Amino acid sequence: MSAVSHARERVRLALARPGDLLRELAEAIAAVVEAPAMVALLDGGRLVRRAVTEGAPLPAGTLVATTGTVCGEAVSGRRPVRIDDVDLIPPAIGDGGYPDACCPGGRSLLSVPVLHGPHVVGVISATAPTPEWFDAMDERAVALVAQVAVARLAELQARSEARAPFCTAPEVHPGGIPSWITTVGSSTSPTPASPTHVSRPPLPEPACAGASPAASITSPIAPDLDGLRPGSGPLAADVVLGRGLAAFAGTTSTPGLGVWEWRAGAGEVLWSAELFRILGYEPGEFRPTPAGCAAVVHPEDRSTAARLADVLRRVADGDCEAGGTETFRVMGADGALRHVQVWAVATPDAEARGAVVVHGAVVDVTQQARDRLLLERLSATDPVTGLGNRLAFDRRMKELLAAPGSPEVSLLLLDLDRFKLVNDSLGHQVGDRLLGEVARRLRSSVPEGSITARMGGDEFVVVPPAGLEWVHVRRLAQALVDTLRSPYVLPDTGEILVCPASLGLTSTAGREAGADELLSEADLALYRAKDSGRDRYVVYDDALRARARSRHNAELVLRSALERGRLVLHYQPIVGFDTGRVVGVEALVRALDVAGDRLLPPDTFIEIAEDTGLVVELDLWVIDAAIEQLAHWLASMATPEIVPWVAVNVSARSMEHPRVIRRLLDGMHEHGIRPQQMKVELTEHSFLGVLPGGESTLRQLLTSGVPVGIDDFGTGYSAMAYLNRFDLDFMKIDRSFVARVGQEDRADAVVTAIVDLAHAHGMQVTAEGVETQRQARRLREIGCDFAQGYHFGRPMAAARLIPTWRG
Repeated sequence: MSAVSHARERVRLALARPGDLLRELAEAIAAVVEAPAMVALLDGGRLVRRAVTEGAPLPAGTLVATTGTVCGEAVSGRRPVRIDDVDLIPPAIGDGGYPDACCPGGRSLLSVPVLHGPHVVGVISATAPTPEWFDAMDERAVALVAQVAVARLAELQARSEARAPFCTAPEVHPGGIPSWITTVGSSTSPTPASPTHVSRPPLPEPACAGASPAASITSPIAPDLDGLRPGSGPLAADVVLGRGLAAFAGTTSTPGLGVWEWRAGAGEVLWSAELFRILGYEPGEFRPTPAGCAAVVHPEDRSTAARLADVLRRVADGDCEAGGTETFRVMGADGALRHVQVWAVATPDAEARGAVVVHGAVVDVTQQARDRLLLERLSATDPVTGLGNRLAFDRRMKELLAAPGSPEVSLLLLDLDRFKLVNDSLGHQVGDRLLGEVARRLRSSVPEGSITARMGGDEFVVVPPAGLEWVHVRRLAQALVDTLRSPYVLPDTGEILVCPASLGLTSTAGREAGADELLSEADLALYRAKDSGRDRYVVYDDALRARARSRHNAELVLRSALERGRLVLHYQPIVGFDTGRVVGVEALVRALDVAGDRLLPPDTFIEIAEDTGLVVELDLWVIDAAIEQLAHWLASMATPEIVPWVAVNVSARSMEHPRVIRRLLDGMHEHGIRPQQMKVELTEHSFLGVLPGGESTLRQLLTSGVPVGIDDFGTGYSAMAYLNRFDLDFMKIDRSFVARVGQEDRADAVVTAIVDLAHAHGMQVTAEGVETQRQARRLREIGCDFAQGYHFGRPMAAARLIPTWRG
């Protein structure tokens, strides 16, 4: 059972004991999102905590802050509110409140309104100390579980009113929910003194004078047979054990709950009137027998019912004392298929010494079964495309790969090539319609019996029927690429879009492989397809397998180097064309291999660092080491003014973490380093991929006085707009433009245009990859300010670098 389904089941079962309902709801939510949770309800115009789980920041019974908080935003906006990281949000929001004021101490916050029809009646919140803990699936799961709880509570109230029409009408909360619901859970949650509370009992039992004793033990809804066990709910099992079927004469009017009695010795079976109705008969229409009971069970579920029958026979024979519980389907005489839960227990037969009487109950759980199936279907369905989601894919793949002797399984992973452009330029609504069209094409193109799912974003997976020949799998891959290449005409708007896809293909190929392994392989093939020009498919092969192994080894080396101090900095000279002297150096990180006797070049681990997020820790190490080295040079030189400035590279990911730039500025201040003695180089990709938090960090850096520039300009990302948007200090021309300078007029013209563009924006220009005297001479003529490359010096250790600037 999925986590959401299990949570919904816990809430449903708690309806047998309403005093525990809100606590069960909170704990069910906590289990789904794997974080402390709380449930608060509106009472007298205020939000009051009614139930909390272990680890929740504030106890039950306290008021919930609503000004400038996620809880208040969820209530007023009638929508879920999620904060991925409180530390990245400006401290004051709304009227001076704080986003975590209702759930203090967390980094990730999630708050979902509890809705009853058009009204908000409360809020469910969860908090976690880890950033980015909650996602959109958590929002949806919490809303679904809350919906089940409120719907069942409203149904419970409605049934209570229907059975006691002459009783005083129930008080109604201003939000449209019966007011007694706001007191549910009060037995476990202390009540604050300030809000006004309704004194109505938590369980909506008839309160009329002269109500019959039978009514007082009547369940308003039959949620589960747990309510029939001794002392566990409104239907007390000890009454059954003591008085038999007659004790339940008053329960026959309870919809969906039937009781029965079997005297094994006499071969006699008695049914209540409601049990007849559950099975589609008129009360007393025929005399039930054990064989007749078995006949109404759905053929596919007879083995389940047989287990219960076997237990009952053993009970009747005295072989065991326990009863049993089973859930199965029955075919009613009216043609309706119903789900029922059957429970039974044995007691001594007072009329026949040594014999036993088996008492039991049958609960019609058809609606609960339908709700469960609907919830499971919703939780496994992508709401945008109607395809299965990752949950459905994982379940189906587990079944497929676990089947004994299963044939070869192939997996196709595809990703749209221009989807981000569509989202950014036309909006997410257009993007969602495009995803719907992609799903429609996939459905019409894959063979019958295929697994097709959206994995998230613009990524889809297709698993053809097991055993499909490899040649047909490859044809299917090409067919999918072809069909997704065709222009889309979006419904409603008639807009025409072109959004091809890249695809990675792998298979079990006579070996055992899990779903995660296949996805990883297909993902590598997919990105090889993108690197190869996109709009194509690539098959995962031995070369990619070797590359994957190499990347894995590189990640291990990098992690080991970070943890055990096996990183070193080399410095490459940067020469000023006006003086011919070394005026600066670029700090370049190297990693020692596991043995510690060989330096690994950055191209073997930088990409891995970016992909894994280790680049942030790597950048922090480089910043610390470069500052310490520069401080040492400045302190040890008799003439500090000849010490060159040091440039460090900062990745796009690091720009999204305020602590990285804070570390740089604090380190410079601590060592007395002036702003002009350090420089920060950012790739064009860093500018294009900067997020709001990263842009704030970048502007902080720009205002600090530390020169900031674009590294590797012209490597495929157009940063023209950012030259006007940010006041940058320098630009480094990528070596690919420099390589043909002095040999081809076209190359000279391109570099000249770049230099003129930079100078027009007040930026200095450094040419990278200068390897010959001819290149250096021509770059000086064009107007470059600085040069860097093997012609002037290779990257070297700090001790070897000093003579180059003493020169």
